[in-house]
Amino acid sequence: MSTPDEFARECEAAAKALRRVPKELKRALAQEVKTEIAVPLATRIGGAARGPYGHALSGSVKARASADPQIVIGGSKAIVSGGASARQLIYGTEFGGGKRVTAVPRTARHRGYKRASTNQFHPAHPFVFPTVERNADWVLEQFADITLKVLSNEIGD
Repeated sequence: MSTPDEFARECEAAAKALRRVPKELKRALAQEVKTEIAVPLATRIGGAARGPYGHALSGSVKARASADPQIVIGGSKAIVSGGASARQLIYGTEFGGGKRVTAVPRTARHRGYKRASTNQFHPAHPFVFPTVERNADWVLEQFADITLKVLSNEIGD
């Protein structure tokens, strides 16, 4: 597989080329891509969610109909009892919650100190990027096959 930068450039070039495809062809391609690639990949990503928020996050992974495979993860609706949205939980599980440093002031009897007051997502348990990386070759092969099939059906041999 190529480096991430090369892969990103290839994806951008492919997306740019897909914008010039006729509307009927794009619709046919979008329907095939959604059912054959995006839905199975969304299921795999949702199934990879682990940890205390795994169940809540697995329901926030959805496939979108588009000429290229698109997965939507997150949302603004509160999904856990603390009021956190799926968008906030995804960010925390992928990148970690970090630490909020709190300073405890010095008093006459005690020395002041600093403490880290939040470790909610420490250590981070990413599941989106590793799942996409494991399935990237499969996605590209399926996308190429579907594109050739749809083009041959629409244009003819």
